Amino acid sequence: MGAMQQTKKRVVYVDYMKSLGMMTIIWGHIMLIGITNAVVYAFHIPLFFFLSGLMFCKDRYPYFGEFFKKRVKSLLVPYVIYSFLTWGVWVGYTYFTHAQTDSYWMPLLQTFIAQGPGNFLVHNVPLWFVSCLFVLEMMYFFIAKLQGTIKAAVCILCGVAGYLMTQENSFFDFRLLPWSIEVAFAAVPFYALGNYLTEHFTHEKMIRAIQTNKMLSFVIFILSFVGVVSGASFNGAISMGSNHLGNFFVFYGAALCGIVMMFIGCVALSALKTNKLLAFIEWFGVNSYTSMAIHNPIKGIVVVGVGALTGTGTLMVAGDYLLAAIAFVVTLVATCIGILIINVLKDKFIK
Repeated sequence: MGAMQQTKKRVVYVDYMKSLGMMTIIWGHIMLIGITNAVVYAFHIPLFFFLSGLMFCKDRYPYFGEFFKKRVKSLLVPYVIYSFLTWGVWVGYTYFTHAQTDSYWMPLLQTFIAQGPGNFLVHNVPLWFVSCLFVLEMMYFFIAKLQGTIKAAVCILCGVAGYLMTQENSFFDFRLLPWSIEVAFAAVPFYALGNYLTEHFTHEKMIRAIQTNKMLSFVIFILSFVGVVSGASFNGAISMGSNHLGNFFVFYGAALCGIVMMFIGCVALSALKTNKLLAFIEWFGVNSYTSMAIHNPIKGIVVVGVGALTGTGTLMVAGDYLLAAIAFVVTLVATCIGILIINVLKDKFIK
């Protein structure tokens, strides 16, 4: 396949970034300590905000009402469905394992509050990202209409305001805001960066620039890797979903390094001849929403199972690289099976 590599108008290097980004999220949810956890948390959520901005086109939706309805259909409707389904799994699991819980019904009701940092959505925490992204996109629809330096200044101010809101404040707890609004503000610069690239450069031009300047791209890739590792070492394990961002400059710097690293690496992968591994990576990226929505309940069960079978317990799995790797592979396989089943059901009932 050529450098562009499109399948049904999809940009393959973007699907590679989604795929590998989702794998880092799964790893971060299993291996809870150590430098690898800090590294993936330094950039994986900013990466997905960036990718969403990369695919945003203001000319496609001239009217807010049309854009709003489109995003409700593509983001919020699946969000509610996945929340209800995984809530059922969570209820069954907690009931049969006699796990302690204050209420079976409250997490379901909290689907409509959707606040990640407030410790809601205990049945499927990663879903906070969807409602947060929806808020961000509604904000950015109007930001996108601004011009030049005004637009850049507004995006930077949003990032600063969001960062300040994620900090502990005595006058108001912004974790009370629904749909992770404060995180949406903090994520505006990442989304805006993605949108800036596609507004000023075609995908073909960005790919060609990287692939025709291989040595420079390789050097930038290495420097970006060093940057994200250094930032992770300094900040420790940050979490946008928990309002813990660490140092302002290190947070944004490490996140940008991680985005650049993934961008260059996945564009390089897109130049390779397609094989089964790359085909799988692309497929997993195409199904990244479903993977995000179902992997965490699966991961929870897998980690408990690995801990029980090895006689080590869940805490050991979350801190041992070998056990975490086993749990990662099993979770990835089970998640892929779940995606296949869901896709069959979609084809059968939704169409």
